[in-house]
Amino acid sequence: MSKELSRTMTTTFETPAQPDRRPGPEPRKPLLRGLAVVLAVAAAILVPAWQFTSGFGLSAAQFSAEGDQTLKAAPWAFAIWGLIYAWLAVYALAQLWPGRETPRQHVLVWASVVPILGCAAWIIASALDARWPSVCIILVSAAFLTGELLRAAQSPGSRSEALLVVWPLGLLAGWLSVAAALNLLTVMTANGLIPAAQAELYALGGIAAVTVWSLAMQRHITAPTFGLAVAWGLIGVAAASIDADSIKGGAAGIAALACALSALFFRCRPALRPEPAPV
Repeated sequence: MSKELSRTMTTTFETPAQPDRRPGPEPRKPLLRGLAVVLAVAAAILVPAWQFTSGFGLSAAQFSAEGDQTLKAAPWAFAIWGLIYAWLAVYALAQLWPGRETPRQHVLVWASVVPILGCAAWIIASALDARWPSVCIILVSAAFLTGELLRAAQSPGSRSEALLVVWPLGLLAGWLSVAAALNLLTVMTANGLIPAAQAELYALGGIAAVTVWSLAMQRHITAPTFGLAVAWGLIGVAAASIDADSIKGGAAGIAALACALSALFFRCRPALRPEPAPV
């Protein structure tokens, strides 16, 4: 009798089994998303090539020449597109490679399709001399991708993920930020909205706006390529302006240095923090 009572009491007061709350394996990267990225990158690379070889409409250089008297970059600065295209191609192939989904990729990858397609859309708009649509396309692409990079900065990620996902998109977002300012001033100049007497003031305002934007975003974006791309564009502006306008060229040079140092500082900042003292 006592044994049965003891067994009953033991059963009654046993701690109920707790559910297993250990995180399960991360889901795999969606194949459909990888295909969408590949197609978007292919469009971004092939549409400019098709426009150049076919002679369809205006080239990007001809479109820019319509109103680049206020602010422009040296032609060699646009060679950065070679690096952007190559890195985006690696990024796209990495999305097709089997692997696990991560919080950072969940935020960034689908969103990246929009600005990457925007690169192809801008080529079509500029070829058709659609001035204000080209401004809208590049502004939306730059702002949208930068916003998604800010969101992704809140998610953990690995070093390989940074090199294959965050850094190439940061490079694109940084360059689009400079190109958006140049595009806007070009269209305003071509449409006669900037008086010749105030052109330098507008140019300095554009340089200041891009610099403030870069410094503010680089504080939170984990990709140093963002600020370095902005710095590269501003160096191109300085090179194109220094002979004709030392003030504009000098301002662009100083701004480029500030953006480059900011990108490197915020990249290295975690390593510069002192180790916490042992308790």
